[in-house]
Amino acid sequence: MGRLIAPPLSVALVGSTSTGKSTLGNALLGRYLLPCGVQATTHRIINVAQSVTCGHAQIEGRNGWKSWATDTECRDEMKRALSNSAPVVRVKAALATSRYEWWRRHPVVGWRRGFARLGRLTYFSDDFLLVDSPGVAHAGDRAGLEAISEVVRNSTVALLVLSAGETDSQKEAQIVSACFRGLAGKPGRVVVVMNKMDVFDRDEASDATRANILASRQKVVTELAQRAGLGETDVPVVPMIASAAFCAEVMPWSGTTLDAADQAFLRTGVADACRLLIPQDTDALPRRVDDWSASQLKNALCALRRASGLVEILRQLANTAFAPAARGRPASNSSASRWPDER
Repeated sequence: MGRLIAPPLSVALVGSTSTGKSTLGNALLGRYLLPCGVQATTHRIINVAQSVTCGHAQIEGRNGWKSWATDTECRDEMKRALSNSAPVVRVKAALATSRYEWWRRHPVVGWRRGFARLGRLTYFSDDFLLVDSPGVAHAGDRAGLEAISEVVRNSTVALLVLSAGETDSQKEAQIVSACFRGLAGKPGRVVVVMNKMDVFDRDEASDATRANILASRQKVVTELAQRAGLGETDVPVVPMIASAAFCAEVMPWSGTTLDAADQAFLRTGVADACRLLIPQDTDALPRRVDDWSASQLKNALCALRRASGLVEILRQLANTAFAPAARGRPASNSSASRWPDER
């Protein structure tokens, strides 16, 4: 039986250092696979390919593919691999059940995409590839800016992750321009993710500040897009709190994939994010997530996905997947996006 669905969907995460690219990547995967932290952690390109054939996450090494029993072990090995000289770290993983179900029920996707191959429910078929790229450390980082253009050029859609608290406007403008250069003559698409919106308090003054920041960033992005020959509507700017989305997506399904420390970290993250973003829904609940009922947890996580901006990001990805330009995009031969045929 051949593939019911083509084409491959390649999603690239690009931007400055420490803007939350890997955190957002984990939220999209539904697994805590990508190393992330306060400091820059991604020093090489990481390719994570969807695979319905491997039970555990696998990393390609010198002696072939090696499986890891838990995502915690896989992530630790990935950190070691990032310190080596290999330009690309390749990973295969079956995405979490939550991700399958989310896409199946998604109001934009629904069943229109089919999501079936040999009777199995999959995420954009077996041909989903997440590319997590190193960030640009400073303005004038020519190698980093050229790498962004290359990654975007060979991806179906690029999520350009910016920080709401960024103070180096020159570096940010260079990153946005490099991203748009990667689209030159290509049918791909860029979605700007304005991450770390939780740096502002939840009050009227902060709401006005957030609105002003989004408006000013949208103006800059639009001007740079027009210089690159893109239309104004081609580049949406989506506010995001990736850390909240990450906890909401990974925590419910982490029992068999993460160690006890990671599970406790995620439970605390969910509780803190709920009280920050959706206090009206969770203030009356017990303080510990472990004391919530199944229905309370489900409702809180659904509200948290919306409040964190994840629902809008998924909608943008779905729209891109259905776009004629994305369907007609040829497969890339770039080392950043190329993937061996495992089937």
